[in-house]
Amino acid sequence: MSTAEAHYTSVESGPTGDPGFQFVHVSPGLRPALLRRIERLLSYEPPPAMPVRPDPAELSDFPVALSHTRLTNDTTVLSHTVYVGRDHTGRYGNYYAHALVLHGARGSGALPIDTWGSSLWRTAAQDARADTRTGPAADTAPQAEAGSTAGGGTADRHAVQGLPHGPALLSPDRLTAFARRHPGRVAAVLTDVLRALDEDGGADRQVVLVGSSTEAAHWIALACHSLPADLAERLTFTTYTRRPDLSPHHVIGVTEDCAAAVADNASADRYRVHRSTGPDLDPAPGTAPITWAVAAAALWEAGHGDLLRETVSADPPDPPDPSGPPTPGPPLTRRVQDLGGALACAALAEGIGLPAEAASAALSWCRERVDEHPRAWWATLIAALTAGAPPRPEPVRDLATALERRFDSALTAPLVAAALGSLPALLVDEPDHADLREVLRWARSRLGATGEDRLLRPARRALQDALTRDGTPVHVLLDLFRLSDVLVQPHLQEEHAVRLLVPPLLDGGPARAEVAALLGEPGQARSRSVVLRALDTRARDEPGPVLELVAQDAPAWLLDPPPPPLRALRAVQRLVAARRGAHGTRADDDRAPAARPEDTGRADLDEFALVAETLAPGGEPDGASVRLALRMVWAGSAPDPGRAARMLRACPHPDVAEAASALVVGAPRPHRRVTALADLLMDHHLDLFPSRHRPVVELVALTGRLRDVDRGTGTDRVVRRHMELLLSRAGRGPLGEDAARAVVDRVVDPEGFAAADRVFALEFAEFAARATPELAAAYIRRARAELPPALRGDHRMCAAHAWLWWSRGGTPAWESARDTLLEQVLAPALRALRPARRRDAYALIEAVAPDTAAQVRSWMARGAPGRVRPGGLGTVLRRVGPGRVRAPADRSARPVFRP
Repeated sequence: MSTAEAHYTSVESGPTGDPGFQFVHVSPGLRPALLRRIERLLSYEPPPAMPVRPDPAELSDFPVALSHTRLTNDTTVLSHTVYVGRDHTGRYGNYYAHALVLHGARGSGALPIDTWGSSLWRTAAQDARADTRTGPAADTAPQAEAGSTAGGGTADRHAVQGLPHGPALLSPDRLTAFARRHPGRVAAVLTDVLRALDEDGGADRQVVLVGSSTEAAHWIALACHSLPADLAERLTFTTYTRRPDLSPHHVIGVTEDCAAAVADNASADRYRVHRSTGPDLDPAPGTAPITWAVAAAALWEAGHGDLLRETVSADPPDPPDPSGPPTPGPPLTRRVQDLGGALACAALAEGIGLPAEAASAALSWCRERVDEHPRAWWATLIAALTAGAPPRPEPVRDLATALERRFDSALTAPLVAAALGSLPALLVDEPDHADLREVLRWARSRLGATGEDRLLRPARRALQDALTRDGTPVHVLLDLFRLSDVLVQPHLQEEHAVRLLVPPLLDGGPARAEVAALLGEPGQARSRSVVLRALDTRARDEPGPVLELVAQDAPAWLLDPPPPPLRALRAVQRLVAARRGAHGTRADDDRAPAARPEDTGRADLDEFALVAETLAPGGEPDGASVRLALRMVWAGSAPDPGRAARMLRACPHPDVAEAASALVVGAPRPHRRVTALADLLMDHHLDLFPSRHRPVVELVALTGRLRDVDRGTGTDRVVRRHMELLLSRAGRGPLGEDAARAVVDRVVDPEGFAAADRVFALEFAEFAARATPELAAAYIRRARAELPPALRGDHRMCAAHAWLWWSRGGTPAWESARDTLLEQVLAPALRALRPARRRDAYALIEAVAPDTAAQVRSWMARGAPGRVRPGGLGTVLRRVGPGRVRAPADRSARPVFRP
């Protein structure tokens, strides 16, 4: 490598003879065109937050710009610029730049960043005049001569071995301390630095380091010393600039007050911004750090900077390309991958924990170097690999297979356990990954060599978690179930067999054949026994799917002796055969008439008797047998209330009664068959069906009675009980809506009043005493629609409803609703009566309640016929409004409204 140098500042009289900024010292051979390019690189603007007129003590606080810039393929400029404050005229803004022009390949020595703080850098014109040999290639000619050769001449470069190291400002210990002060940031910065370097020669992607120039130098040094020397020399950087958007470097240092130019969203694709403190400015988080960066950061933070530098120094450089610069692209990518594996392996060998991705890269790198290390080294590495999160199982298998060719299986047992620890979750997340299934088979074949049970505990936990996750494909579940045979305790494995294998068998989908094949394997005897017991239990409670399995697709192992007790399955089989025979006979005869309800009921009883006799020959069937028989009789369709009632009469068993009451509770509407079934349950089988069904069944039965039973003695108590149930939890849902409609129909019905007015009044009193706002509103709607025609011209009906509405108090909802009825229904009907008939109506009211008659007569007198004056009806209702009338002790002696 050869170097030349140039010094640039503002002087009163320089080599040009003019005042101002100019080169005050230039090595011979630097052409003017090259100097003009260098001059643009040396410009310095102080940060806007710094003092405009700094005193000498404040000058040291200004950032130092150490820059490494590439000019051509083999020529770079390493410059050092400091702010010096005043120029020769006393004005502020002067700076001093010292530049080295480096040409050719670098020899041994320091990297460009290692010159940070070096004594080779001159910071004043006096330094350059005092010692012309300011750098490694200092010129021995006097200053005037240097000025004369700056304008032309031939190149005169001095060959040197390399750049000298600066002081210990960027020593490994200081870099380690810096990395420890920024935990979690080093890997992200290194990743972005490498991605900025991996471009086609330019700086299309740049890393911006926000902080002091010293912090920027430390970040750059961390990156350079984590790379091989030839890659570190490709990296261009500057520790400070005020205009980062104009900088051509890969890595740019800026102060906080200069970061706004790259902090907006528009620059997110070009700049990756990192702060030394506080949150990063990058609005869009980048991708995950690469293995090289993660491993290098771990080594720096662990204090193994020397090991890191030794490892990267062993990395061979890219082969030189005589036609141009080394191209990054894929070769650099592959090289960095190998370098990341080497660093990760070195970190793990020192006991430094790494994430699973970095550990996988170390595994891949180590696989090709099995013969390079002794057994003890591999044992330490494997212990570190398996101490943290489990790595990907594919590289684990490859490394274990390679190690088994040289060492015993005891060395690779932790690798097998690590693969088993990561496999279950990966198989669930990547169900179509064929290589993972191969790794699973490999791990199962080596489970016997794991030895210690302690190694398999993480694998057991991972398997348990994977087996309990929802949405896993059946083929993955079966693979995991095979693994559970050797990893999971027997009682847990039986639970998994019932939960995982029985549903696919009964669903009838494509998975049935896969599960049947697994259970037919020689090593699945215990699972077969568990599944058969589960099917036996399921057949009693849900026989339909079991029926299909046994009758159509039963595998050979299902019915081969010696099975566990399968009475239910065999009963189902016989029933299916009987059904198929009957169905086939009917299907062959096109002239056969359609089945009548009584024939269907007889068939139900016959099938019920068949199953019950099969399950309990010669004895009384137990509850499970009865439930199975019922479900078989009603399989394929919802049971009809009529069929349920016939079955209940024929077999008054608690399970039959429970099925019938469940049918009533689950009915969407209480039609007549449902209410008849509810009546049957309440009248004859009250103690057989569950008490939790009783309120709803009773409400449905009372709803049917309100609709179908005439008024008579005690029907007011039916209304009272109906209202109590309606207002309880039993009245919720569609059944409650129909029950409410039935009671409103009952108390509005004009014909019912005409048939039994006294009982009607009692029923109405029960309704008014418990009416909710919804029931009161429903009553008003029905009364407006149906009562005006019934009241028109009928003084008896008018008198009766006047007495009912005026004197019958009730809930607040009814109190507010009856005012509307009096004004909008009763008042127009009374006005429409002829005077004689109106007097007859008042007389009828007076015979029952004299006070009410006087109040009604006064109320009507205050209102003009056909209209309501202001202060009319509303005022009367407030002054002499209706109130409760105490009922006589003997309600049977109350006069009735008879013509």
